[in-house]
Amino acid sequence: MKTKFVFGFACQVFSRVICSGAIILICSNASAQNLFMSAGDKIIEFTPEGVQSTFASGLSAEVLAFDSAGNLFASVADCSVVPCSRAIYKFTPDGVQSTFASGVGAGALAFDSAGNLFVTDGNSILKFTSEGVQSTFAFGLSGPTGLAFDSKNNLFVTDYGTGSILKFTPDGVRTTFVRLSNPISLAVDDADNLYVTVDGWSGVANKIYKITPQGTTSIFADNLLFPEAMTFDSNGNLFVEIDGLTDYPSYTLEIARGGRKTTFTSEFGGSIAFQPMSIAPTPTPTPTATPTPTPPFGTPTPTATPIQTVATPVISPSSGTFKKKINVKLSCATTGATIHYTVDGSDPSASSAVYKKKFKGLKLSGVTVYIVKAMATKSGYNNSSIATAIFSSYYLP
Repeated sequence: MKTKFVFGFACQVFSRVICSGAIILICSNASAQNLFMSAGDKIIEFTPEGVQSTFASGLSAEVLAFDSAGNLFASVADCSVVPCSRAIYKFTPDGVQSTFASGVGAGALAFDSAGNLFVTDGNSILKFTSEGVQSTFAFGLSGPTGLAFDSKNNLFVTDYGTGSILKFTPDGVRTTFVRLSNPISLAVDDADNLYVTVDGWSGVANKIYKITPQGTTSIFADNLLFPEAMTFDSNGNLFVEIDGLTDYPSYTLEIARGGRKTTFTSEFGGSIAFQPMSIAPTPTPTPTATPTPTPPFGTPTPTATPIQTVATPVISPSSGTFKKKINVKLSCATTGATIHYTVDGSDPSASSAVYKKKFKGLKLSGVTVYIVKAMATKSGYNNSSIATAIFSSYYLP
C-alpha cells in the first residue's frame, strides 16, 4: 500500500493493476505559449517547440499560476522543518524571485480578472489583492483541492471531502454546482466548460469529466492512468499531467480540440501553467543572410533543404480492453517509413522490433497489461514522435 499526497491531503492507495483502454497519441498543433511545470525542486519551462530549460530551482512548488502581467506565482511547502514552512513566491517574467506571502501556500492558486489571487489554505479560501492584502473569501469547506475561474468571474472549487464542485459568484454567494466523487483538479475552456479530474483510485477514476455552464456532466476523456493537474493553452488544447505512480509511465498529455491525444513531454510535474499570450515568446528572428557573390567573384551557396520529420505512427484500435486476445495494427502516413515498436512500456529505438506490413496486427493476449509504443524512422528524415497506447484484459483483478 502506498500513500499519495494530493494538494496537501494524504490518500491511501493499494498497489494493483489498472484495467484501462488504449490511449492513441498523434501529433497536434503546438501551443503559441511557453509551458511551465513544477517538477521536484525545479520549475521547468518548455517552448512551443518543446525545448526545455530550468526557469527556477531550489524550491518544491506544489502549484503554479500566472497573473495577466506574466508574473508566475508558486505555492511552496518545505516540510523538511517542523512545522512546515509555507509561502507563495512571485517570479517576474525575467525570473526575479520575491516572497509574495508567508505562512500560507501549498494549496491551489487561481487569479480572477481583476488580478486578485485566490489560495486554498486548509479548509478556507484566502484572497490576496495584487498589492498582497490578505482576506478570507470562504471558510468551512472540506478539503478544497482545485480552483478555477470562468469568464464571468465565478469561482469553482473542488471540495474533496464532500464530493462536490462548489460555485462562488463574484460577490461570494456559494452553491453546490455538481456532485462528483473525489474531485481534484479543475480547468475552464474558452466556452466556460469546466473540466475535472478525480482520484485515480475512486469508482469514477481515470477519467476527465466535462461540465457545461448549465451543469450537464459528461466524460471528456477516458482510460487515463491517474490524470491530475490540467491547464488549457490559447488554442484550446488541454494539457494534463498523467501520474502512472510506480507501475506505469508518467508524462504530460496534450488533448487537442478534436480529441486527439499526444505526449507533449515525458516529464511529469505536480502543476502546469501557460504563460499569458500578452508576453508569449517572440520567435527568434532569422539572421539576414549576407548576399552571395556572383561569378566570377564566387560560387553561389546552395540553399539548404530543411530535414523532414517522419509522421507519428497510428495505433489502432483506439480502445484496448480485451477478453482473450486483441489484434493491434500500426501504420504511418510517411511512405517508406519503418515502424519500430515495444509492448512493455519502454521507448522504442531503431534497434527495436520492426512492424512488418505482412502482419495482420500485433496479437496481444493473456491476463495482463500491454503498453504499446511505436516510433517510425526513414533514412534522411528525423525520427517520428513516439505513439503510445495501453491495452488490458477484462480479467485483471
